[in-house]
Amino acid sequence: MSTKIVLNKKNANDEFGILSIQSFDNGKKIKKSIGIRVTIDDFKNHFNSDFNSFNPKETRFKDINSKLSECIYKFENGIEITKEYKSDITPIIDKVENNIIDNRLSFIQYFNSRMELKLTEGHKYSYLNVRRKLDKYLNYLGKKDLYFDEFTPDFIVKFNTYCLTIVCLQTKVDFS
Repeated sequence: MSTKIVLNKKNANDEFGILSIQSFDNGKKIKKSIGIRVTIDDFKNHFNSDFNSFNPKETRFKDINSKLSECIYKFENGIEITKEYKSDITPIIDKVENNIIDNRLSFIQYFNSRMELKLTEGHKYSYLNVRRKLDKYLNYLGKKDLYFDEFTPDFIVKFNTYCLTIVCLQTKVDFS
């Protein structure tokens, strides 16, 4: 199976296009849209078709490259590609350039991507339970996101204590 990334334009004079995965399997052409919107100039000047990724030296393409590798993995293994990228109206490159200011990596985003890769519903449900408890704990702390630099052994101990406290409060029996 030969897999490559291609750029599709709706009209010939468009300034941007949508990235898609294309493969040839025994002469059968399969194409699946990834939904990442990229300008034509960026694709021509910075995309390396041998590696199916953009120039890794430029930081604005790192997010796109990670999403491309994730989508290629899902495509080749028959996993449904999530539609979250398809709802974007603005080009993803602009979003990446705005997010360069905050170089912190989100543990929540990483956890969600790991949860999507689980094949069985039982595994997904167990991850979802942990994610819900983590969301409740972050809400308790007054935070919306957890970054890797905040994910310390001290945080894990406090989170574990919080989970045990909540379980004890929920299962408390009143004999009066």
